[in-house]
Amino acid sequence: MCKITLSQGIEILNPKDPIPSLPIYCSEWRFIKNKISQISVNCSYFSGVGFTFIGAGLGIIPNIFSSENSLFQNIELHQVMFVSMCFLFLCGGLCLYFSSQEKVKQTQSALEVLSHMELIESRNGIEL
Repeated sequence: MCKITLSQGIEILNPKDPIPSLPIYCSEWRFIKNKISQISVNCSYFSGVGFTFIGAGLGIIPNIFSSENSLFQNIELHQVMFVSMCFLFLCGGLCLYFSSQEKVKQTQSALEVLSHMELIESRNGIEL
């Protein structure tokens, strides 16, 4: 067992169990720390708002086809309900689209850090 003694009387001992370690440059370590600090999991309200809009649009469908508001009794009311239903579906769909794009962006930044870490492992020939 190798034992190193420094001038201040501190002894540095080898670990009891061999632990795999990788040499990494300080610049790479700072790069990884910077990338990890940029990863943010924001609470996105896009999906909740999108499902709310779609649910409100679905609530209009029974009113459009009910017997009280049939096409022959009140055409203007029927058109307003149909347009508002389409508008709610469009807004809900757009919110869900933006929510999925935000999730893709967060996943890509995490995968970028992971790929850099795998590059360091492959450079040192270690597979953990």
